[in-house]
Amino acid sequence: MSVLVEEADFEELAYSYMKKMQEDKVCHVEPFFDPQGHTCRGVSFRTVYDGLKRGFDKGEKEFGITVGLIFSFLRHLSEEECLQFVQQDTPDGQYMRELFAKKAFVAVGLDSSELGNPPEKFVRLFQYCRETLQVPFLVAHAGEEGPPEYIRGAIGELRIHRIDHGVASLKDEALLTELAQSQMPLTVCPLSNYKLKVFPEAAECRQAVCALLRKGLKVTLNSDDPTYFGGYLKANFLFVAEDPSVTREEIMTMARNSIEASFISDTLKQKYLQLLEKEAKSA
Repeated sequence: MSVLVEEADFEELAYSYMKKMQEDKVCHVEPFFDPQGHTCRGVSFRTVYDGLKRGFDKGEKEFGITVGLIFSFLRHLSEEECLQFVQQDTPDGQYMRELFAKKAFVAVGLDSSELGNPPEKFVRLFQYCRETLQVPFLVAHAGEEGPPEYIRGAIGELRIHRIDHGVASLKDEALLTELAQSQMPLTVCPLSNYKLKVFPEAAECRQAVCALLRKGLKVTLNSDDPTYFGGYLKANFLFVAEDPSVTREEIMTMARNSIEASFISDTLKQKYLQLLEKEAKSA
């Protein structure tokens, strides 16, 4: 992160990401960004956001990929620190709140170290984002390294609309049943899970994805810090597809799920679903 200092650095980062997404044939992205990870280094929020926005806008115009940016908090920090970050009476704080008012962020998220930082720690923060900042959607990392109880907490206490990771649900049959019934989307990141040794073996990781899908859960495949954990979106699909039991229809189901679980309009969802079906027939 030390090379990300100027607005142009963040612009280049976002544009390079969009170029990679175009190569992977992605039509819509909802990337997380962690502003606190940069402001703690002395980089202003405005520098981070304005640079990213310019890069994403350039990529959207050039490649036709739509973007919904997720403003993410770092859960290893205290709830008070996170609240102060968005409530601060500074030019940065005022700019942030202006952007929230303009619906510049499709969602608010929660990431970073999960163990020891349960969802219940951030109830006031998410309530503030939901009620005061009027954030349309809420998401949270839950059940990657943490236990199934973290998934329940994220749903019940934070009132999220989508679970990031969620693979720990495999340890709780009752939770699996609830998730299958509610169709709460899971953004599963297999390469990340494997590299972090959530599943010690690659085959075990692939089988976990299949098990969730076959139990009726709304599984989507995603990249997680792709250059750090070893692969962008296409690489995660190819990784799962190496399981000899995975069918073409299951791969298609996860692709459909990702569109249906995205925070875009129903009109745009239908457009992308039709495009997916067209590509599948011609493949």
